[in-house]
Amino acid sequence: MVPSSGVMSRRGILLILSLVYLAHSVDRQIIAVVIEPIKQEFHLSDTMLGLLGGLGSAAMFALASLPVGYLVDRTNRVRLLAILLGVWSFLTALSGFASSYAALFFARMGVGAAEAGGSPTIMSLIADLFPAHRRSSAIGVCYMSTAAGVSLSFLVGSAVAAAYGWRSAFWIAGVPGIILTVLVLKLLHEPNRGARDTISDPALADEQMPSFRHTLQLIVRTPAVMHIAIAITLAGFVTATLWIWSTSLLIRYHGLDLAHAGRFVAFAALFQASGSWAGGAIADRMARRETAAPAMVAGICVLLAVPFGIGLALTDSTVAALICLCTMAFLNGAWMGPSFAFVVTVVPPRMRGLVSAFVQLLVNLIGSGAGPLVAGALSDRLSGGLQSALAVCFCFHLWGAVHFGLACRAVRATGARRGEGETSPYEARFSGD
Repeated sequence: MVPSSGVMSRRGILLILSLVYLAHSVDRQIIAVVIEPIKQEFHLSDTMLGLLGGLGSAAMFALASLPVGYLVDRTNRVRLLAILLGVWSFLTALSGFASSYAALFFARMGVGAAEAGGSPTIMSLIADLFPAHRRSSAIGVCYMSTAAGVSLSFLVGSAVAAAYGWRSAFWIAGVPGIILTVLVLKLLHEPNRGARDTISDPALADEQMPSFRHTLQLIVRTPAVMHIAIAITLAGFVTATLWIWSTSLLIRYHGLDLAHAGRFVAFAALFQASGSWAGGAIADRMARRETAAPAMVAGICVLLAVPFGIGLALTDSTVAALICLCTMAFLNGAWMGPSFAFVVTVVPPRMRGLVSAFVQLLVNLIGSGAGPLVAGALSDRLSGGLQSALAVCFCFHLWGAVHFGLACRAVRATGARRGEGETSPYEARFSGD
């Protein structure tokens, strides 16, 4: 246990952080659960739904990402996380009172702005609690809560919405996060930055903060960072599209009602949770021998997901759709832990917040933001409707697999090996600066 982390064990801290990510996932995904009744009440097109479910919140997420990421590297991360959690949970509950499309849209924008700091803060904390060869598993466990959040959103949210209306689903989603805010402040303490790393560059010591320019230079000039950022963005594009539109796909083409479609998707989301655990465990085992293993595992997973995504989109069989959805969910979960572990390992401790925020900016603006919107726009224009649109969007995993592979090659090219006292890819790249 890291001494400065207080009386709680690392597993206890990871549990609390996972619960925060659970609230993050529920508050983000609840819009997907009730997208059909919102469409009917406000008389919206699929393009407008895609804007509401994706780009609307993602735009504010993008604007807030870098400033909040900058704070992650310079302030008390536990207090920052508690503030952000309280704000996005309150705004989620407030969404249930929206009387128009515009009101709901602006509330979701606020949720997106607050959630911008969630992942960078949590990733930075985990990196200071676990050594490099255990980060994929730790982050994988944390991302299990993302899948659990999706499952809870569809299982509970659909039942609540069916019984009491879509507004009640937002109220149920927002309240637990407000309660969890108090637990974060009471139970968590700030760990020492870099406690699990050996930093040989004195410019990266706690007393000498890297500049904003220096951090951006790292992002732009380090191929491994750029390729993993692009790969995660493309994988996020597919994952967001999958969860936003799965319920609508099942309702429109398989004849399910909202409650049954919600249970269908909730069941499939459990496979994403198991995938998050499995992908992290496999990557950590391989990372003891191969620095690039996390990116390699992630690339294989997204590549394998493509045929199941196409099958999900185009099949007329409900049973086949379930099998494809569960398999794709498993593989979509498996890339998350390894890829984000790769990010926080190849950059120094005092840059993790900003670099993670940069990645999250791309994921949410281009990935989570554009994915549902592109699918909705294609659905309005293609003759095959939503089925054809999803088949096209799921093929973006092929592009992502290429960049995961390039990230692997970039790390291997540095000749750097990760481990205690060894040179990091960052130091190898900038050792002459």
